[in-house]
Amino acid sequence: MIRIVKDTTSYAAAISRVAIDSFMLAVAPVFHPQGIAEFIVYACPVSIAGRMALGNSFYMALDGNAIIGMAELIHPNHLAMLFIAKERQRQGIGRMLVSSIREDILADHGAFPIITVDAAPNSVGAYERFRFTYRGSLRELNGVRFFPMSLTLTGAAVA
Repeated sequence: MIRIVKDTTSYAAAISRVAIDSFMLAVAPVFHPQGIAEFIVYACPVSIAGRMALGNSFYMALDGNAIIGMAELIHPNHLAMLFIAKERQRQGIGRMLVSSIREDILADHGAFPIITVDAAPNSVGAYERFRFTYRGSLRELNGVRFFPMSLTLTGAAVA
């Protein structure tokens, strides 16, 4: 049974591994070398542990003790990373992670009724399936290419 839990620094290395492995397979092919290097630094265990210490929330999808997906929320409402292990993609795990984040944001009295994300070009389809919409055109920052997107939060669950 898959369960979603918030993480502590004890899992920073495993979260990093899922993020970097998934990124290298799915996202890196559409990034410039500078963007790949930027992401690897951002997703390394030391960087993740540092952002945890600053208050970012990390969500893990666990199948038993195996981490099969991860997400990072920069408070109050920005989804910084969402990665699912390749062999577990398209099984609803990303949706479970986004739903958990959505519930946490809404529980905070709905003060920020949207989730924002900077979606890699080849991940836009997944975000559209989660009901995210475009907030702008393709951008690039430090070699990282992305589309700004957002999800308006209501009482309805992520479809």
